[in-house]
Amino acid sequence: MSKHVLLVFTDPQPGREEEFNAWYDEVHLPDVLGVPGYTAAQRFVARTGLHDEVPEHRYVAVYEIDEEDLPTALSNLREGLARAELSGAMAPALVTYGYTAVADRMTAAEARSVRERNR
Repeated sequence: MSKHVLLVFTDPQPGREEEFNAWYDEVHLPDVLGVPGYTAAQRFVARTGLHDEVPEHRYVAVYEIDEEDLPTALSNLREGLARAELSGAMAPALVTYGYTAVADRMTAAEARSVRERNR
């Protein structure tokens, strides 16, 4: 189980979405996953929410972190990316949020078991 996740909300520069996605998938994700403690990553493109909300940013990357201390993990990332290649295809207004797990990950099968026990 990951101890933390880092959510990074980004957008491509207008007209450079293909270049942005290629850089992110082929350069940036491997750079981040080369930093100690960062164990997995997955990217998502925005769609409307449950109540038709429109996200502020078009993309989010979710990084799984197994480092015990989130501030240490973030410091390691800053150091690890200090010389990394950034793409001009990425718009400069990105937003990051770190979260620490408060419960174990639950699968649908585990949830069914919990519901059955509680009946």
